[in-house]
Amino acid sequence: VAADLGAESVAFPLVSAGVYGWPKDDAVRRALRGFAGAPAPVAAIALVLFDPEDVALAGDIAASEGIELES
Repeated sequence: VAADLGAESVAFPLVSAGVYGWPKDDAVRRALRGFAGAPAPVAAIALVLFDPEDVALAGDIAASEGIELES
């Protein structure tokens, strides 16, 4: 949808993880896989994380999935 709208970037917060009980590791893994598999990627996709532990978790998951991250 973002590419269809001509967006150059898009940001996604880690919705439903934590407070609502969705395990953060599963939420991060699904988000990163979705970004990596997007058929028409925009120039920049950001996963919005709010604490250092979540950033570290995303880095670990990305490494295990072979997904390159920029920070």
